[in-house]
Amino acid sequence: MKKLNILFLGGAKRVSMAKIFKEAGLKFGLEVSIFSYELTRDIPISFVGDVIIGKKWKDDTVFEHLQEVIEEYQIDMIIPFVDQATLTVGELKARTTLNSFVPVCDWSQSKVLFSKRQASAWYLQHGIKVPEINSPYPRIAKPDYGSASIGIQKLSSEKEEKDFFADKDPEAYLVQRFIEGVEYSVDAYVSMRTLEPVVIVPRKRLETLGGEAVKSITIKDTELIHLAKDILVKLTLKGPITLQFIQEVSSGTYYLTEINPRFGGGVVTSVGAGANIPELLLLDFMGTDLPYREDWENDMMMIRTFTEFYRKCNS
Repeated sequence: MKKLNILFLGGAKRVSMAKIFKEAGLKFGLEVSIFSYELTRDIPISFVGDVIIGKKWKDDTVFEHLQEVIEEYQIDMIIPFVDQATLTVGELKARTTLNSFVPVCDWSQSKVLFSKRQASAWYLQHGIKVPEINSPYPRIAKPDYGSASIGIQKLSSEKEEKDFFADKDPEAYLVQRFIEGVEYSVDAYVSMRTLEPVVIVPRKRLETLGGEAVKSITIKDTELIHLAKDILVKLTLKGPITLQFIQEVSSGTYYLTEINPRFGGGVVTSVGAGANIPELLLLDFMGTDLPYREDWENDMMMIRTFTEFYRKCNS
């Protein structure tokens, strides 16, 4: 059986994803080994893969060290799971010639997408509907480089906004119209070879913890699927992509709020519904043609629970 070495970047808790990649590999006659680039070994992924002690993403030597790791462990594929890891591997890919398969957007695109202010302007340039700036109150302030819903503040009046920014830099936030609505995530995969969308799965986030879905359900919404597909093509994105939308209650209009050029934490919902994106990614890696598909199940609910791992430690 042919071996396939996959390096997770920031995949500390992605045990389910590691198992899904291993199972997908077996389907294609590949023995998948998971490695994860982390700062400590005492993390869940260590129970299903090998942890490689790495550098912090902003360390000046991280690029050199990653190259060493890729060569030493004969890494065939690199998958980032957090924002900074996505930027780091994108820059590494732009700097050097990698033999590894790296399913990420271009570094220049990722840099824009991870800045809410720059991304909002980019979306508007392409005619994509986003919540308005300079709107009537209420408004919502989002940290420009924030994640997991940390630091977001609803502003109901001019006084509230003035008080909020009394000790903060307004340039470090994106302020938009606050929309009362239902939030959706959309898991997608765009072929690295053809740049054509392969699968697009909307899901409603029913419950979140730390900004990540712990309960969600797939929704086969034709309008949202077509909207997401149009955005993916317009922006020439590729690889695993997670789009975030909010549907305004009063008008039913969908607004794009964010795009993450990586796997979302709730992508296992789509996998459970039959849209096995890791499997599609492996097929893309092997050079297989990937036609667009919608053969996944509607109304498939994912409920996430906690699992304990035990290991005897030295005193």
